[in-house]
Amino acid sequence: MASKWVDINPLTGQYELTRNVMGVEEQAFNYGYNTIFSRWSSPSTYDGGAKDIAFEIFNEYNGSITVKAYNTYNSCLNLKPSRPQFLKVSASGNNPQLTWIANLEPDLVGYSIDRAEGKGPGLSWENGIGQTTGTSYIDYDVALNPVFEDEVSYRIRASDTQGKYSDYSEAVWIGDAVLHKTIPELDEIYDFAVDAYPNPFNPSTTIRYAIPKDGEVTLKIYDILGREVKTLVNEVKTKGRYEVVFDASQLASGLYIYEITSGSFKASKKMTLIK
Repeated sequence: MASKWVDINPLTGQYELTRNVMGVEEQAFNYGYNTIFSRWSSPSTYDGGAKDIAFEIFNEYNGSITVKAYNTYNSCLNLKPSRPQFLKVSASGNNPQLTWIANLEPDLVGYSIDRAEGKGPGLSWENGIGQTTGTSYIDYDVALNPVFEDEVSYRIRASDTQGKYSDYSEAVWIGDAVLHKTIPELDEIYDFAVDAYPNPFNPSTTIRYAIPKDGEVTLKIYDILGREVKTLVNEVKTKGRYEVVFDASQLASGLYIYEITSGSFKASKKMTLIK
């Protein structure tokens, strides 16, 4: 087993084993595979502590690989995110659920999910079928049932505040699947929509929403007394589908309200936290 990175959890103040330092051989640092080797990657440049050292495989030409080295915190942070690790897919009810290990870069924005019908090399990928800030994603456009005989594959990549994207993760696939898009394509979204799944939940749930036109969007959480608990979204969004994870691990069990507002549109729904 690889050595572990020991960090202080900012919520508990306790030391915890947070990730593999040396990585595993399936997550190699190699051209065209995982081109970032930094204090936040796995494997990482950790050596008795976090080091402001990073390496980037820059390009390859005629069998020669160019590697760039960085030795300041800001120069390391300026690199694209490291490759998302340990992507897995399993059944969540009748839909595929993706899970992976969180990236540690402090400027991380989130993850983009790609999907393809079939498995193996030479797939035709549908890019950006979903976006999330968490480390899981349920694909409601794919149904799972033993009567189906198709396979569906997935891959993800991370993005940061500079608009830079990581290398793609390994592709994973799930069988007994059929693709049926239950949520309209972007040019077919005619109305607002919002929902949370799972509900009831513990300790987190994913709130998915669709907006039919560009505009300012706010998504807030309130307790049963109407007190604001958290603002999840407060920014201009373009027409499309989105999702955001609500982590209620620090909250008490009970009923909560999630409310979305965009222009003259406002909608609120209930969700239940059960611990």
